[in-house]
Formats: sequence, structure tokens, C-alpha cells
Amino acid sequence: MRALYARAKKLPPERELAKQFDVSRPSLREAIQRLEAKGLLLRRQGGGTFVQNSLWQSLSDPLVELLSDHPESQFDLLETRHALEGIAAYYAALRGTEEDLSRIGDCHIAIQQAQESGDLDAEADAVMQYQIAVTEAAHNVVLLHLLRCMEPMLEQKRSPEF
Repeated sequence: MRALYARAKKLPPERELAKQFDVSRPSLREAIQRLEAKGLLLRRQGGGTFVQNSLWQSLSDPLVELLSDHPESQFDLLETRHALEGIAAYYAALRGTEEDLSRIGDCHIAIQQAQESGDLDAEADAVMQYQIAVTEAAHNVVLLHLLRCMEPMLEQKRSPEF
């Protein structure tokens, strides 16, 4: 699998997924049923199949609680993010496709535009999209999953009530 699907994102139709993963539709349906049983996917009759938020919450919820109870551990979160960024950038440089590198460039431009406009929220969002693009270019689903787990914690960290 090239990348993980984002939280609450609707999955492509079964026909497309079966083609993408080069499996039969019955095999795909069985896999979807198993993921649904584990609470990782949600199927809506006539509405499609969606990635559940719980996929990321299962790892991030205990960490959010830790950060809430021990504010000094927020530095550990930033240190971990910094370490993952370096690893992701290394593998993105080795494995990134032209399409990946183009997306990274587009994200970099979005960061510059947000900085020029002085919009800190837009800049923070653009930086997160940049980090996701670099991590996706690394073609390592574990790194991407870890970043996706950290994303809500990093967003909470910049909100005033955290």
C-alpha cells in the first residue's frame, strides 16, 4: 500500500480498490469486513466506506492524556516529530517519485505564501501538509501512520485550551 488513507476519508469504490491492490473483489470485501469488525472502517449503505478516526486515536489518545497531565512532555512530542521528519526526509530523497517531489514543492510554496500573508493558522496547516507530503514520499506506511497519530496532538498543542 503506497500510503494510508486520511481520517474520515471515503475510500474509493470496491472496483478501484480491487484493481489498485490487484486482488479479487470477494477478497477485498472480506478484508473490508475484517477491518470494519475491528472498528477501523465504517460502511454506510449507499454512501461508501470510510476510514474511522479510531485508527489513529488508538495510539494517540493515551499520548494526548500524557501530554495533558504532564505539560513538560510536550517537548518530547516535538523532539519525536523532529526525529521522524529527518528519517522521512532521508527516505523521501531515496524513494520519492517525480510526483511526490512535485507535491513537496507545492507544499513548500504554500508555506511561503502563508508566511507572507502573516496567517499563522494557514502556515501551521501548510507545514503539516508539507510533513505529510514528505512522509508519503518516503513510502513507509509505519512512518506515515506515526505522523498521522501525532497530527491531532500537534494540532491540540497549538490551540489555546491545550
